[in-house]
Amino acid sequence: RPKLFIAQKQHDLDEQSINSCVMCSQVFSHLSVKERCLGASLVCKYWRDLCLDFQFWKQIDLSGLQQVKDDLLVKIASRRQNVTEINISDCRNVQDHGVCSLASNCPGLIKYTAYRCKQLSDVSLCTVAIHCPLLQKVHTGNQDKLTDHALKLLGEHCKELKDVHFGQCYSISDEGLVALAQGCSKLQRIYMQENKLVTDKSVQAFAQNCPDLQFVGFMGCSVTSQGVMHLTRVRHLSSLDLRHISELNNETVMEVVRKCRKLTSLNLCLNWTINDRLCAISDFQYTPFGVIYKLVSSWGPETCNLVPIT
Repeated sequence: RPKLFIAQKQHDLDEQSINSCVMCSQVFSHLSVKERCLGASLVCKYWRDLCLDFQFWKQIDLSGLQQVKDDLLVKIASRRQNVTEINISDCRNVQDHGVCSLASNCPGLIKYTAYRCKQLSDVSLCTVAIHCPLLQKVHTGNQDKLTDHALKLLGEHCKELKDVHFGQCYSISDEGLVALAQGCSKLQRIYMQENKLVTDKSVQAFAQNCPDLQFVGFMGCSVTSQGVMHLTRVRHLSSLDLRHISELNNETVMEVVRKCRKLTSLNLCLNWTINDRLCAISDFQYTPFGVIYKLVSSWGPETCNLVPIT
């Protein structure tokens, strides 16, 4: 009996030990990839093995780590085929080979984020589109080499896609976005920025094919009031970013507000044709959303005022 008591006490102490597998796993789950790889894993072999556990390699955030190169992505792909999220934003030493290797071996990938990876070409996103049919989020803003071809493949293979960001991808045009809209009817968020080859045709395609859209952004694109009017058919629209749209008038904005009853945020900064007359339009004060952001050309850029709607 005393031996059993001692054994039980020892077991309890082991469970409370800093090296307890359960305790370490809980602690390590709060560490970033960098903290696990460059910190905890160097303490001892036991901790290193725990840091390599598959549960920590489902969602991988490598953003901003310049020491990350293709060999790391290849190693991750060869050992951890259960990756669901990867973020390589600002990893300027990662090339197409590394991304393609990861995508080819991780068919369960759901979220792919790669902002400002200007060294990557169409090949990376094309491979992701072909091998990862469960994709729901693709954020590749500020990648100069992306073209319509990659977007067409996303529309063809990734039917679960819900959230895309292609801002400042200057080679993308209506051709790619229309194909994306037609193939990905579950889209809820679409954000473009300064994509000068994107026109009203893209806005119309999203409005017609993606009824679940909630967030739409076409800042600085070649969109006009005629294109924006198509958004009046998007009944679930809650947030709309129309900054720096050169041909946008008060009447169009008001019509969108009237028709999109779930709208809670509307950004109109840098639209020189939008003025105080918008607030004077009949029934504007009774609209259901809270704040409009606007900037009128006669004011300085520092006076981007919030206009509350009560």
